[in-house]
Amino acid sequence: MNGVHRKPRRLGAVLWLVGGGLAGLVALGAVGAAIDNGGGPARPSPSVAPSVQSTIPRPNSAQAARLLAQLGRIHPGLAHERSVGRARNVCLDLLRGDPREEIVERARLRFDGGTAAVSRSDARRIVQLVARAPWCRATG
Repeated sequence: MNGVHRKPRRLGAVLWLVGGGLAGLVALGAVGAAIDNGGGPARPSPSVAPSVQSTIPRPNSAQAARLLAQLGRIHPGLAHERSVGRARNVCLDLLRGDPREEIVERARLRFDGGTAAVSRSDARRIVQLVARAPWCRATG
């Protein structure tokens, strides 16, 4: 060690303090949950917000097959199962009332790449296709 003496690191002490602090927070959370629950055992709380995915209209199997066939006519590389999910997101954009040109650009970005090079014109046709689809309607 070339004659240099170093103080030993106190890593063990630091880890002990951090671990103790975490244990205290966990215990505090359990006590708080028990109090909120009327003193009974802590129960997990339900999700505050429902999944966004559940609010997006979904085509049935026949509609999905037709959608994929129509997308395949726009570009053969779009006729795959992932395109159904992407079309559902386009539908959500439409139902929210987002500006049409923003929807077109997002559609281009969603569908472009992998097996398809999607132009702005292709994206415009995709948006028109989804907008006319009977499954893309407000459900609530």
